[in-house]
Amino acid sequence: MLAIEQPISVTYLPFEDQEALIVLQICLPFVLCKTFDSRHRYLDIRQVQQARLSKAFAQADRKARKLDQKAANNEKETTSKKKKCRKKKAKRK
Repeated sequence: MLAIEQPISVTYLPFEDQEALIVLQICLPFVLCKTFDSRHRYLDIRQVQQARLSKAFAQADRKARKLDQKAANNEKETTSKKKKCRKKKAKRK
């Protein structure tokens, strides 16, 4: 057991859905980045961890995210079509 006076250090890294970003401009401590869907995002490098990724990894990440986004959009379209069909059936009755 630690003595009360003895300081302890705890590293906390909050979980966020991380994605590979393209660095557009740097003005320390801020970095302007672009996401895979062409949205812009500012990062304060004092609050985030950075890592250099290989180009192949970044491309694979972007491809996977685009496929996930397409799948989610297709699911939304299918759900809305089902709702429309149910409404039409309800009106017929």
